[in-house]
Amino acid sequence: MKRILLFVILIVPSLLFAQKEVSIDSILLYATRNYTAQPDSAQYYLHKGIKLAEEINDDYQKGIFLTKLIQQKTRIRDYDSARYYFRKSRKFLLESGQNALLPDGHSEIAETYYYMEKMDSALYHFAQADSLYAKDGDSIGVLISKNNIANVHQIQGNYKAAIDNMLQAVKNVDTTQYLYIKVQLYINISELYRQIDEPELAREFAERSLDLALGNTNYPDDMVSAYVKLAGYAIEDEKYEKAREYNRLAQKVVNDYKLDMIQFQVSKSNANLLIAEERYDEAIAEINQALDIAKQARRNDFEVFSLRRNLGICYSKTNRPQQAVTILNEVLENTLEDGRLDDISAVYLSLSEAHESLGDYRSAIANYKLYRTYNDSILGESKQVAIRDAMVKYETERKEHDLAETRANLAEKELEVRKKNALIFGGFGLAIVLGLIGYLFYNQQKLKNRQLRKEAELQTALARIETQNKLQEQRLRISRDLHDNIGSQLTFIISSVDNLKFGLKDTSDTVKNKLSGISEFTTDTIYELRDTIWAMNKNNITLEDLQVRISNFIEKARVSSSDVSFDFSISENMLKDHTFTSIVGMNLYRIIQEAVNNALKYSEGNMIKVDISESDEAYRISISDNGKGFDVNDKERYGNGLNNMKKRARDINAKFDIRSDSGSGTRVELILNSE
Repeated sequence: MKRILLFVILIVPSLLFAQKEVSIDSILLYATRNYTAQPDSAQYYLHKGIKLAEEINDDYQKGIFLTKLIQQKTRIRDYDSARYYFRKSRKFLLESGQNALLPDGHSEIAETYYYMEKMDSALYHFAQADSLYAKDGDSIGVLISKNNIANVHQIQGNYKAAIDNMLQAVKNVDTTQYLYIKVQLYINISELYRQIDEPELAREFAERSLDLALGNTNYPDDMVSAYVKLAGYAIEDEKYEKAREYNRLAQKVVNDYKLDMIQFQVSKSNANLLIAEERYDEAIAEINQALDIAKQARRNDFEVFSLRRNLGICYSKTNRPQQAVTILNEVLENTLEDGRLDDISAVYLSLSEAHESLGDYRSAIANYKLYRTYNDSILGESKQVAIRDAMVKYETERKEHDLAETRANLAEKELEVRKKNALIFGGFGLAIVLGLIGYLFYNQQKLKNRQLRKEAELQTALARIETQNKLQEQRLRISRDLHDNIGSQLTFIISSVDNLKFGLKDTSDTVKNKLSGISEFTTDTIYELRDTIWAMNKNNITLEDLQVRISNFIEKARVSSSDVSFDFSISENMLKDHTFTSIVGMNLYRIIQEAVNNALKYSEGNMIKVDISESDEAYRISISDNGKGFDVNDKERYGNGLNNMKKRARDINAKFDIRSDSGSGTRVELILNSE
């Protein structure tokens, strides 16, 4: 998960120092707006601002210009110059007593180290900035630094610390008047909601970020970020035309504001869309264009990570797996050096797919296991719970703040009314006060009712969860009862019938045959019961579980039908740990069982074959015999069995087909999507 790093952009000094020269403020505003579009011009104006500040002996303004030079150099990836100006600005600020600007300097150099991929140094300076902002009582500075600290922890895989710092940042986001901060934090909140599978809320915050960005055109980079984020969500929803429109709007902003340095973001989004549409050759061209732009802009490894990984995916999809493996191994080396867990997981998955295309299944499986290991570490249940807790706290604190603000406003208005009415006449004032008290009580009652309603909704949700747990317990209890009571009773029936057969030695063969039939039917019922209990006790059934169950059934059929040979095969390249739901697994087993039993009863053949394979992202199951065949349209004779199999196939969204001709055997085929 990549989130946006908040830049400490200019908070116009004239708000606090209205007496300063307007020309200096204008120079600073012009320079900061043109960091990306016209970096040489921005540098010129920053140095001009330093000269003007020195002419009027304004150490504060000079300190701002020196600090902004750190940011300007970082934007054009001139890291050595950025570190030079940090040392120079820090020395000047300490000597001139302008300590209020020290946290800005730490924040700027932290961003420099962030883009140099020196995360420990970035974290140190962000923490220094956070401490100094807090000491100065600068809530906006604390908000920005907490968000940036969270981003560094996110990249390092320290999700608890990342979430804790993000929570501290977002609790004040709705109170800040600086729109660019809201835009970027709303995008971060949107990403958090996407991580915990809350797509509607994720899109809501992304749209809110775009609305704010469109209302503040001083920062066009924010508009591009919001458009690209919404394009990504549209691609996930397979709304490709909508994604194309967002990318077009983002491109228009880049063109209108001449933001050549961030063109690669739009190109990267265009490439993602082309890949989603399986237009891989066009995607390769778009990716190479974006990589050229990123190289010119001196973007670092993790900024171009997704581009290079997508290039490997495109090579794999266009029958160039060796090129895919080569570039993906290069990307993996960089991600392992930086310890970026999210990226490492993604590369291992892509490498697994590329090795599979090469036919190197050993390497494919090894890389897939590494993907699962890293993926489990970053998307485990503890992370999901932590993120959900963070978002619940965020929503709660935001609502509490709104409530406190409402109460404060009411109290302030009430005080004003009291004073005015007391000056006019006491009696009328008393009536007004009583009316206001009643109005306040009414509003408090409304708030209380709203809170009670929320509590009722929470209790309903808890009751729903409790009901689901009780249903699960009831299902387990039923399966135990079936096994302990019904199973034991059926076993007793079998024993009793066998004893009865033994005691009735002189009885006719007809009676003995009927008793044998009852015994066999009861035995079959026990097997059916065991199969049902097996499915009920599992939330999921793996392909390996299903294979074992089918093998046991066929072995029993082989023992009871010695004149029929059986062949059960399953493709070696299929993942045995692939899971089905218990309903899907049980229906697959029952369809196979029904088809085999029908072949034994009616085909009069001597060969029954069961085959399970995977092709075109689907499982293909076939049951065939070499018997006499039958008319599949003869529903009166064969309808019930066939209808049962068809119904089970429909229940699991599988395609069912049966083919048979007189004298040429029968083939039952089932196709199930493997995703």
